[in-house]
Amino acid sequence: MLETSRRRENRGHSRAGNAMERSRKALLDGAREAIATNGLSGTSMVDVADFAQVARATLYNHFRSKEELWNALILDEIENASALFRAQSNFEAGLRALASYLGTNLMVRTIARDDPAALAVLTKVGQNQIWQTIYTRFTLLAKEAKVGDLAAVDLAFRWLLSQIAYPLAPDLQANAASMVSRIAKLPPVLF
Repeated sequence: MLETSRRRENRGHSRAGNAMERSRKALLDGAREAIATNGLSGTSMVDVADFAQVARATLYNHFRSKEELWNALILDEIENASALFRAQSNFEAGLRALASYLGTNLMVRTIARDDPAALAVLTKVGQNQIWQTIYTRFTLLAKEAKVGDLAAVDLAFRWLLSQIAYPLAPDLQANAASMVSRIAKLPPVLF
């Protein structure tokens, strides 16, 4: 009897937790769609709720401001990009996958076109917490892929940042990722 009531109790709790997680995911997906359609500066919290097909109160239960939503969206994108990188067989394939993702992501493309100042803030080297979070995650991914030289990691990271503003054609992205990967694997040079 005790085991049955524990199961019911856990099941009920996880349903509520699952519903909150589904709402949050719907809101982040709605924010992606709204930004891809309207740009970052042209997207309101109401737009996000509408695209997510959730009540505005639900949106505000999760995110109190557009800035809070934007930060959560960036962190979610970091998680998605990390999973994509980790799913690849090696560092070069990871770079190719990330470059392609950045070059074809409709939200990123719209922001780069319509709101480049928003992306510029993300790419100010070492100047903000978001940049530090992204750079720290990429450094960790590079270490996992057996690339430990910080200069090489920095070069690869900066190349990826360039793909946000000026993505190469897919064949050129693949060639560039291969070159950056080869450079990253060179032993450090001491002058």
